Amino acid sequence: MKVLIIGSGGNIGTPLVQALVDRSLVPTLAVRNTQKAEDKWGNKVTTTQFDFEDPTTFTSALEGQEAVFFIAGHSNPVPSVQQFLTVAKEAGVKRIVFSSGRTTGDVPGKPLNDVEKLVRTWDRQWTILRPGWFMQNFVNWLGGTIRAENKLFLPAGNAKTAFIDVRDIADVAATCLLEEGHHGQLYNLTSDEALSHTEVCALISQASGKLVTYVPQERASFISTMLEKGWTEAAANYTADLYKYVISGKEEEISDDVAKVLGKTPRRFQAFAQEHADRF
Repeated sequence: MKVLIIGSGGNIGTPLVQALVDRSLVPTLAVRNTQKAEDKWGNKVTTTQFDFEDPTTFTSALEGQEAVFFIAGHSNPVPSVQQFLTVAKEAGVKRIVFSSGRTTGDVPGKPLNDVEKLVRTWDRQWTILRPGWFMQNFVNWLGGTIRAENKLFLPAGNAKTAFIDVRDIADVAATCLLEEGHHGQLYNLTSDEALSHTEVCALISQASGKLVTYVPQERASFISTMLEKGWTEAAANYTADLYKYVISGKEEEISDDVAKVLGKTPRRFQAFAQEHADRF
């Protein structure tokens, strides 16, 4: 099967490409910088020029493709995704998998929810993934303060979150792209446990051998802290807005969709922390 990946350099896209390569496929990566992708993956992939902000790239990228995975992280996604889906149908694409998000995918008026509505109206096979918060955030996005200060600053209170390893998301996405039986499905992707950030830091401490402390903050204090650490005000406010959903308890709900799709238990945070101990 010919598979096109949009977002191949991201948190989910990178392990998804690897998952497809491991299945002896040669996926096509739709990217702005083809040379960068080719330098990374070599002859394991093919590349095509693509930019959601430039509709003239849609037709050539989609030509000959049977299945497409995409994210919608670009600005003002609804008009471009709508046009993209039209071109995908005209190109003969049979199946799409859209990676949304559990935090705002079901919130009316949010961009991810608007894109989900478009996907649901597509009259070929479609699947929507709503992954929870990534375990990998603690070594990437949030890893800086953990490594530098042995502290984790977040406006999450004592709420629990059912985190997910991005490799499990990638395996689910690969399965939905390549196998029948997932049309019209919406999968909420989490591990099989929910942890507070205090518990997360305890597991990181256990794995890394250093004491990592969670510092819960109110919104204003968190924004001030992040600005001091070099974040932009927009990024700090955006993150604080997302954590309102965590504090509400929404992210605590555990889903068994990973096990349903893959037939195996999702990765747990303790194993993740031990595997990545040298990155904390």
